[in-house]
Amino acid sequence: MNDITPEFLKHYELTEKEKGVSQSTINGVFRNLRRIVNYFTHEKKTIPKSYEYPFGPGGYSIKSFYGRKLVMTNDEIQKVIDFKDFDNKDQEYARNIWVFLYRTNGINFADLLRMRWSHIQGGYLMFYRKKTESTRKNNIKPITVPITSKLQELIDKLGDRDSPFILGLLKEGYKENTFENLSHKVRSKLNENLLEIGVKLNLSVPLKLKTARDCYATTLKRAGVSKDNIGEMLGHSNSVVTEHYLASLDIEKTQEINQHIL
Repeated sequence: MNDITPEFLKHYELTEKEKGVSQSTINGVFRNLRRIVNYFTHEKKTIPKSYEYPFGPGGYSIKSFYGRKLVMTNDEIQKVIDFKDFDNKDQEYARNIWVFLYRTNGINFADLLRMRWSHIQGGYLMFYRKKTESTRKNNIKPITVPITSKLQELIDKLGDRDSPFILGLLKEGYKENTFENLSHKVRSKLNENLLEIGVKLNLSVPLKLKTARDCYATTLKRAGVSKDNIGEMLGHSNSVVTEHYLASLDIEKTQEINQHIL
C-alpha cells in the first residue's frame, strides 16, 4: 500500500497513455484501486492511520472523462430496422432485440431480460432500470415508454406469454449470479449476430446491443428534443449527466462546423 502514492499514480497514468491506453480505461483501474484502498481502510481497518491516502485533495484526482462516440446516421438506423436479409433465425432475433431496446428509450439488455408482463400498464411500459437500483439511493424514477404500434409488434414477436417475463428467458426466484451469467451468455450471442448484420449493411459503427441507447438519444437530439426531456426518457438523475452523455455523442457536429472552412 505504501507504494501507492500520488507520484506513482501519475507515473502509471503517463506510462499507460504512452502505450495508447484510453483515459477511460485508466480511470477504471484507478477507481477499482481506490475501492480496494477504501475497503481495507474503512471496513477491514487493516491500514494504519498513518497511511497517506493517495486520492483526492492533496493527492491524485481521478479525471472526469467523457469520450466522443461515433453514432449511426438516421438512414443507417432505418436500414437496421428494415433489414430482412437474415442468414438464420438467430440474426432476426438479435435484430428484433436491438430494435426493442431502441424503441424502449435505449435501455440496457439487462432491463429487457428482467422485464415482466406486469410492467405493461395502461398502454405504457413502466419499470426501473437495474443500474439505477444499484447505484442511486435518491431520485429513483421509473422509465415510462408509450407502447406504440411498432413497439407492440415487437412485443408480440418476442414475448413469451407462458412466462412472467416478457422474453421468457428467466425463471421466477432467480438468483443474482444466475441472472448475470445468463445475461452475459445471451448478450454475447446477440452481439455476435448483430455484428454480422452490421457488416452486411456496411454500417459506419459496429452494430451492438449498447449502440441502441446511443442511437435513441441521438435520434431525439437530431429531432430537436430538449436536453431535459431526453434525460428524463433515458432515466438520468440530473441534467448534468445528460449534458455529458449528449456531448460524448456530438462528434458528427465537427463535420457540420468544418464544412464552412475554405
